[in-house]
Amino acid sequence: MSFLHYRWFPTAALALFGCLSLTLAATKAPWCDEGWFANAAYNLANHGHMGSSLQEPSGHYLNAYLRGIQERTYVVPPLYLVTLAAWLKLWGNGLVVMRAYAILWGLITLISFNALANRLTGDRTLAVLATAMTAIDFTFLFAATDVRMESMMMGLSLTSWLAYLHWRERNLRRAVLVSHSLLALACFSHPNAALFGCGLVYLFWLRDFKALRLGLICWAMLPYLLLGLGWALYIWESPSDFLAQFFANTGDSHRFEYLFQPWMNFIFEIGTRYFGHFGLLSFWAYPMPMFMSLIPVFYVASFWQFLRREDLRSRLGALWPLSLMIIGLLTFLVSYKAQNYICYTIPFWNLLIATWLLYGLDQGRGKCYLALFACLQLTCFGVRIAQNSRGGEYHMTALVMQDHMRQGHSLIAPTSMAFAVGFSGFIDDARLGRWSGRRPDALVVDRWYQRFHQSYGEKEPNVSRYVKKLLTEEYTPSAKFGDYQIYESKRLLAQKKKR
Repeated sequence: MSFLHYRWFPTAALALFGCLSLTLAATKAPWCDEGWFANAAYNLANHGHMGSSLQEPSGHYLNAYLRGIQERTYVVPPLYLVTLAAWLKLWGNGLVVMRAYAILWGLITLISFNALANRLTGDRTLAVLATAMTAIDFTFLFAATDVRMESMMMGLSLTSWLAYLHWRERNLRRAVLVSHSLLALACFSHPNAALFGCGLVYLFWLRDFKALRLGLICWAMLPYLLLGLGWALYIWESPSDFLAQFFANTGDSHRFEYLFQPWMNFIFEIGTRYFGHFGLLSFWAYPMPMFMSLIPVFYVASFWQFLRREDLRSRLGALWPLSLMIIGLLTFLVSYKAQNYICYTIPFWNLLIATWLLYGLDQGRGKCYLALFACLQLTCFGVRIAQNSRGGEYHMTALVMQDHMRQGHSLIAPTSMAFAVGFSGFIDDARLGRWSGRRPDALVVDRWYQRFHQSYGEKEPNVSRYVKKLLTEEYTPSAKFGDYQIYESKRLLAQKKKR
């Protein structure tokens, strides 16, 4: 694969990532998480508080009352929201601008991963191929264009590994302080950074365990203590609201439900996170064509070859156990099988595949399999762009909402609609007023609302019965655009007829 040796190839791969990600950012419709996090960052940038003002406290998908969320957001650690607000201060409030922040961190992730793979394997060709495969990977691209913290967390985490390896021989104290400062920033962006923290500990154990002293432990702990103090000051503004929100998110989502049932974690990881995402039950990245299920076949084939062949494992050195660590910890430690978390493993899977294609096959077959892999990823990307749901279904729904808002009608709708209609004028209540008592003039139900309503049948049967009765007895479907269903109250329709 001689093209990998050209000096311009890594730059071209990063440029291609930038073009693909910006195209995706401009076309895909936003989803619920993006609306929730953008709402808090938008308010901090424009109104001086970090409340999720559109969120009805009793209407979140979590089975809890998120007290105070309209004034202060405690559902997640605050660093991502604060830095996104600073980004909005610089560049404005548009959806593509917000997604560009994630794209920037996606670029940092790719650059850090390339440098890390090059340093730990000593094989520039392998590092470049794995990075280029990740740059066109649809799953990585989708995560890197979300108004969420995955890109930021991964970029900081991988950079922490790189910083430790860069400084450890010259100044171990500096290596420990800088690497753990970056990792602490990642942890206060999303707690899942602890998975990468295990990798940083492994690298230290592998290379400098004999130099471990109390002083180094103190330097490592310092960034976490300082950031923790800053978060504690924010929590101190309303400790009861923090308890109501943060522990609802960690508890109701069952993040550690199968911690002591590893077989259950494995079953749900394969079924929900992997084959679910790659075409069978895809939800986060929208329904994908069935041929996407061929991508995990590459994962299985490369993993099997690594188990069989010592020469492939030796090619990766410390990156082999590090790859196993990230994949294994996500599988067995995190019981919350959110499909958007799969992006943590993508660079490492692509590294295994790249090693197999370069050194486990003859050059002809390696090129053929690489071409197939690239075609699968780019075709999936093309399918998603062709759907153009932001310019179609989402846009048409926003136009109907704006018409209702001009007429002074009250609305319940997902916060994700705020990117088109503004962060005011409606409320996000996925229980459609069951506990809040709201009876708006119109309702907007998207696919995420539909999914929440289905889940109520198991967790909240009373709410499930209420939603079904409400939508049949008090409201009438008035318009449908793909996954977006708009209902108008029969009261409003009666008023229109009188006029």
